[in-house]
Amino acid sequence: MSKSLQKLHLRQLDAALKPYRKLLGNEIPRRGWLREIRKAIGMTHGQLAERLGVTASSVSALEKSEAEGAASLKSLTRAADALGCELFYVMVPRRPLQETIEERARQMASDRLGVVAHTMRLEEQTLTSKELREQFNDLVRELSERPAKELWQNR
Repeated sequence: MSKSLQKLHLRQLDAALKPYRKLLGNEIPRRGWLREIRKAIGMTHGQLAERLGVTASSVSALEKSEAEGAASLKSLTRAADALGCELFYVMVPRRPLQETIEERARQMASDRLGVVAHTMRLEEQTLTSKELREQFNDLVRELSERPAKELWQNR
């Protein structure tokens, strides 16, 4: 994929995920969504079990596993459907993806320039603050323009 298409894809994905960022920081019910919604609509374990074609103890086990973060997406999707709900599975970046890339580029640039600055000091060749800042910004820009996978390789 060309660099311009990668950037377009990144912008489109950031835009698609932006509405979900509002969810960050919202609390998940201590006993899980499945139990909360089932109880809110007045459905018993047995009634949900009947809709799912399982036993009431299986529903209890599913609610417990959901609350512990161990339920499968397949099981939760079936249960959500039985409750008249939709299950959404989405990874919500804590910040825009472009910012994640830029932050990683800044980290790499800082690491690289730290080594260069140390070597230059040993050789009694130092850069001014302005030169160092310009070099840093140039390196960040250069790193950000490379294929993104290079940013995540171990040094």
